[in-house]
Amino acid sequence: MSLLHAVMQKIRTPDAPPAVEPAQDMSLTGIMQRYASLIDLQSRRQLITVQLDNHRQSFQSLILDINFSQRLLVLDELFPTAPQPAIGQSLYLSHQHMGKIMQFEAPVLERQTIAGSPCYLVPLPESLEYRQRRRHPRLLLEDHMVPVKLQSPWRSHWFGSLVNLSAGGMRLNLNGDKLREISRGSKVPNIQFELGRQLKIQCDGKIRSFRFLRRPVRQTEISVEFSGLTSDQYGLLSHYVDTLLAQNYRAA
Repeated sequence: MSLLHAVMQKIRTPDAPPAVEPAQDMSLTGIMQRYASLIDLQSRRQLITVQLDNHRQSFQSLILDINFSQRLLVLDELFPTAPQPAIGQSLYLSHQHMGKIMQFEAPVLERQTIAGSPCYLVPLPESLEYRQRRRHPRLLLEDHMVPVKLQSPWRSHWFGSLVNLSAGGMRLNLNGDKLREISRGSKVPNIQFELGRQLKIQCDGKIRSFRFLRRPVRQTEISVEFSGLTSDQYGLLSHYVDTLLAQNYRAA
């Protein structure tokens, strides 16, 4: 796990937690058990799938190192086309095994270069396990203007537009810098948007990730997980997303 020790030293701060002492072996053992699947993928050099917002293509990468003391995961460059995600951009990582899928979302914290090739530092997820494949497919809405109304965690009124959508959540853009008002896990009530006259969605949500963008305009991009959807709303939303995805596939 010391493959990128030099990289870790570059980003280590004076406040970084000290190395685990022998007296803490039990807690370290628990952490290693929790992330056994990642350790296995690293040791066997198994490819993992990486998806980025606004990219229809999926990419692949390798786990180069796992730093438990700083809770960091180091990923190799993405291929085959080597995109370069920005600092703060969310990566959607997954790996399939025996009909199950392990997946998590992680923002890019740092970008480093080793031997001329980029690598990316992302935080370790809080929990990780293989589950039966139930992933909600995401529909890019770059060619559609879908306005969204919602309230901030401080109950101020926000107005934004959808970037992508699934039956489980959405990513949207908000004008201006909202970073002071939000944090990971913050609740956002009273989300409202329409997908045609017959499909009006109103529910609450929880912020999963966010980043501030300065260009082309100052805006905050947030990823929200839906909560409080009725079974009818969930079914209609799933049908809407699946139908448009099928249409896009046939048109490609």
